[in-house]
Order: sequence, then C-alpha cells, then structure tokens
Amino acid sequence: MVGIVLASHGDLAQGIKQTASMVFGDQPDVVSVSLQPSMGPDDLRAEIEKEVATLSDQEQVLFLAAGTLADSDHVADFIDM
Repeated sequence: MVGIVLASHGDLAQGIKQTASMVFGDQPDVVSVSLQPSMGPDDLRAEIEKEVATLSDQEQVLFLAAGTLADSDHVADFIDM
C-alpha cells in the first residue's frame, strides 16, 4: 500500500488529515507533518523521517505538500531519505 505524507506550514496538513478522517474514517498509512515557526530544515527532515518510519512500506510514499514545501528544490532534498 502506498503511504501518504501530508506536509504543510502550520497546522494545515493536520487539519486536512482530520477532515479526511471525518469523511472516510481513519486511514492506515496516512501521516501529517507540519512546519512550525520554531523549526528549521533539519527539524523538518527529522519529523518527516520519523513519520515515514511509521508507514508499512517506506519505499512507496506519496508526498502531498502545500506552499513552499511543495517547491521542487525542497522535495528533492527529501527524496534520498
């Protein structure tokens, strides 16, 4: 099964996950990561790695990112995790 990582600035990703759970029920292998003002790039990477590690298949992961997190340069930094 393909895992899904929702990523955003602030709590948007968590809100999307919560809303989806209300409509579709809790889904396995869907996680959210939020970049907070106090976090730097290393903190974000650590959080993404932590959440990806909880997925049943870490080789098949779909990243859905909002804002500048979706910038191709940012995404490329995480592909080689």
